[in-house]
This record gives sequence, C-alpha cells and structure tokens, in this order.
Amino acid sequence: FYSTFSLAMLSRMHSRVRMMRHPSINVRMCHRVCIHVRGLRKHSALGALGGECYTQSGLVCCCKSSSSSSASCVGTGGDLGTGDGPFDRDGVNHGFVSDNLPPSLLNDTKISVVHERVTHDRYITLYDRKVHFESKHMGSTSLDYDVVGHPKSNFRFACVMPVRVDKEHGTVTTTVVWEYAQGLNTMCATFPTGGFDASKHDSIVDTARAELAEEARLSGGELTCLVDADNHPGLVETKWCRNRFYPFLCVGAETIRDNPPPRDLEEDLSMRVCEVSLVDLKRLLKSGDMLPPSVHTAYLGLEELARRGVHV
Repeated sequence: FYSTFSLAMLSRMHSRVRMMRHPSINVRMCHRVCIHVRGLRKHSALGALGGECYTQSGLVCCCKSSSSSSASCVGTGGDLGTGDGPFDRDGVNHGFVSDNLPPSLLNDTKISVVHERVTHDRYITLYDRKVHFESKHMGSTSLDYDVVGHPKSNFRFACVMPVRVDKEHGTVTTTVVWEYAQGLNTMCATFPTGGFDASKHDSIVDTARAELAEEARLSGGELTCLVDADNHPGLVETKWCRNRFYPFLCVGAETIRDNPPPRDLEEDLSMRVCEVSLVDLKRLLKSGDMLPPSVHTAYLGLEELARRGVHV
C-alpha cells in the first residue's frame, strides 16, 4: 500500500505548486513538493484549499487549488464526488475522493450521508451517521455507523519524526515517546503527536512545533512537511474516524534544557522519551507496538532521509 501511495502521489505533485521567490525567505521545495519552513507563522495551504504561506518577512508562495474532479466532499445530505473541494464551509474534511480510487468503483456506487448527530462528546466526539448506498449491482440500502473525531482540533493533527544526525560519530537517531494507550491498556510507542488548537496555533506547522516541545522536549531544527502542501486533506487515521494528520520530519532539533512547556496530566504520569537508532526504529515498526500514524510518518520520514543521502 505504502509504495503504491508514494508513487501515485509523486507522479501528480510536481504540477500543483508554483513558487513566488522572495530574497529574504528561507523556503524551498523538495522533490515531494514539501515545504521546508523556518519560523513559519501561518500556512493556510496545509489546512484549506490553496491559499497563501506567510513568514515573518511576508508572502513567499501561492498554492494553486486543483479542480473539484480530484477532490470532493461529503456533507450532510451530500453525495460522494459532488462537492466543490475536500473541505466544507467550516474547513472540516468530511470526505475526500482519492485519485487512486478505481473508476469502476466510483461509477458503480453512489454514496450519500442521510444524517449525522452527536451522541457523545468528551475527549472525543462520537457521531451516529446514516449513509445511503445505491449500487448498480447490489441495489439500494441505508446503514448506520459509529464515527469518532476531534472537532475541537478541526479533525486535524500533526505527527513529527525528530532526527539527529551526528556527522562526527556517524550516527543517526530518532526520538520516540512511550505513553499509555487507554484503549489497549498498555504502553505504546509514538512520535510527538497532537491536535491543532485554533486558540494557540496559526497553522498545522505550529502544532508540529508545539508537540515537539511538549512531548519530546525539543525545539528548533529544520521542519519538513512530508505530504503535498498544496491540496492534501491529510493522511487517514483510521476508517471509522474523521481525523486526518500531517506527517513531519524535523532534523537537528535541540533538547530544551530550561523551562519546557507543560504537559497534560496524563502525559506527565505515563510519558517516557527515548532516543533510538534508525535500526532500532525499524525493529519497533515491525513489533506492533507503535501507533499507526507514527508508523506511516516513519515510512515517509525514512524515505525522505534516504533521498537526502541518510541511510540506515
């Protein structure tokens, strides 16, 4: 799946972003049309269709929106593939029609959300969603689903792979966090991960920086978004969840020695930070102890490191 996803995305991304040069901004594009950002305060293209990227020195790039044929939304009462873009009016991604979807499947079945209501709302929000299917081969039927998500985070979160490259000793390490996973009632490994907070963050890039500081006690470094920053709705967390995430690679972050930002109580109680080699990271990926968004981020991060000449 991952290699198919990567090749398909790479084949489309080069035509989707155009840059406006600014002599005083350190922003460049890598082969994946990722954006390398230092000091970025706002990057609306990471959270909405197209838009502008701002740094402390001003406008640096303008991202071109793609047509509705490659990205559509499912809102209440809406049909799959008939929206104007992957985000509805409140900026929430209700559905996204991937370019990788087989045309035969898209043409065979019409899917529409009949209604959706909140049945529980605490740390996560639980929705009761009724969906209507019309299939050329299976006929017409409606089904009920339980769907979860984090509307307070605009259904978006960041996952960051921190990497240290020690050229003097020839070592490359990454920082992982072990924390309590309440659903499994056990400890699991993850990269620094957290939800977008509109009261604190101007962009998902700010979210990535904040999670690095809060969970891994790291700051600075070169931060790279590992997906297309033009029109990507974010990577899927799981099939029954509305959340999507943005994976990042951060190279060269330094440990915060004094006055690190506070953590949530449950993080302070259970969280442990470890620095491991990339060889040990690969073992961890195969162990089943790492949460899926971090596994996906690790795959893309290792691929980007290899492109830069950094190998395990």
